[in-house]
Amino acid sequence: MIEKKPTWKLVKRPEEKKSIGMKWIFISKLNANDSIYKHKAILVVKAFLRRKFVLSNLKDLQSNGMYQLKKALYGLKQAPRAWYNKIDEHLVQLGFRKCLSEVTLYIKGDEINVIIISLYVDDILVMGINDELVKKSKEDMQQTFEMTDFGERVYFLGIEIKQGQNEVFICQNKYAKDILKKFRMENCKETTTLMCEKEKLRKNDEAEKMDETLYRCLFGCCNFHSF
Repeated sequence: MIEKKPTWKLVKRPEEKKSIGMKWIFISKLNANDSIYKHKAILVVKAFLRRKFVLSNLKDLQSNGMYQLKKALYGLKQAPRAWYNKIDEHLVQLGFRKCLSEVTLYIKGDEINVIIISLYVDDILVMGINDELVKKSKEDMQQTFEMTDFGERVYFLGIEIKQGQNEVFICQNKYAKDILKKFRMENCKETTTLMCEKEKLRKNDEAEKMDETLYRCLFGCCNFHSF
């Protein structure tokens, strides 16, 4: 993919420029039953920069050679904006309208032939009643972007999707279990109220100080689960 797209060009190292490193990150994406449905490799820049810079640390480079970026890579500060601007422009050209209340949601068509596209970084969910229109929308995007079609989705961003003939059922059963496991609470007893009803909170109760990072992580997970 990197060689297919003009991601960078080999240049002589400028004396006034500093090089930055990069690394490969390998991810296994899972289904709701923890089976692997995709292996993913991401080349990530090891620094956040305000503008495109010069990249080094590749095995095939000589000591005085560097790769200068022509496209944004993961890790660069401008990478998310560059990607969203690119796909936003393409979807608008295809006739999609951006949702005013959710900028990563795009809608096209009427109530009968509606097509809805939801974006989350480089994960794309295409929804619609008409199978032919859904297929056509995927083909239109595949002409511009390298995409893998996984067919009918049963798991997306922690949400399990079960489709019937006239209904769609979604739940976050696996995500809830993952939260409990992550914070070592899978063996805790169930309760209808998540905190003590008669607890009196005091600023200084001589209790051990809570890990702020851990608390924010737990709160964020619960917040996402409540949507």
